[in-house]
Amino acid sequence: MYTRLILGGALASALAFAQSSEDLAKMKRAAEEIARSGNFEYKLGVAGPVVKGQPYSAVVVSENTQQLADGNRIHSESSYNIYRDLEGRVRRDQPTGKEYMVSDPVAGVTYLISDPGKVARKLPLAKEVTSGDKKMAELKERLYAVQSGRMEVAGPMEGRVAKVDDLGTKMIEGVNARGTRFTTTIAAGTIGNDQPLQIVDETWVATDLKVTVLSKHSDPRSGTSSYRLTKVSLATPQASLFEVPAGYQVSDAK
Repeated sequence: MYTRLILGGALASALAFAQSSEDLAKMKRAAEEIARSGNFEYKLGVAGPVVKGQPYSAVVVSENTQQLADGNRIHSESSYNIYRDLEGRVRRDQPTGKEYMVSDPVAGVTYLISDPGKVARKLPLAKEVTSGDKKMAELKERLYAVQSGRMEVAGPMEGRVAKVDDLGTKMIEGVNARGTRFTTTIAAGTIGNDQPLQIVDETWVATDLKVTVLSKHSDPRSGTSSYRLTKVSLATPQASLFEVPAGYQVSDAK
């Protein structure tokens, strides 16, 4: 579960870091290359460039809603805590509240900690895989800078048209964020659909914290989902939150 990252949501977040229309266009072209090649690497732990000097804590709330053809509605919601200290260490709790991950870029390790068994699995932070494609490497760096929900990646595949809109900036949960809307239109007949299908992702990234504070995903085939930070605090979290508790057995993960 810790090692899984859905490319699309991260892509939408990466686009939100773009500083100009030219930058957005370049990011979109790189996204198309990824959609075409399927190349992507993920490293466990702190995602991408370490953000120092910008501590925060928040409660992450994720929601999913699916409207069925018979009128039935399926809705689920989960939440967990996330923390980051001055040195860029990140802690992510699991929704169960019994397990959590601490990524320490200073020591170069990640701990997967389980309270019930009082054990901690120690893993080295994976190294970046060098890419010969400059645009691809740049996109990966930005992808790793954020985490968010999910999105279908739209590239130059037949019958699919992608559009990127810069939504500007606004205050969300007390922090300034920049928004991007990524719209994918699947033409009628592309996948057996009678009418065009439109998938929309909207992502807002905090300009200083460099984290996604809000993302929304809408797909008529699967419903809607959202990811948002709530109760955001810019105070430095307690140091003990990023340490393996005393008495826990530490082992190297294999």
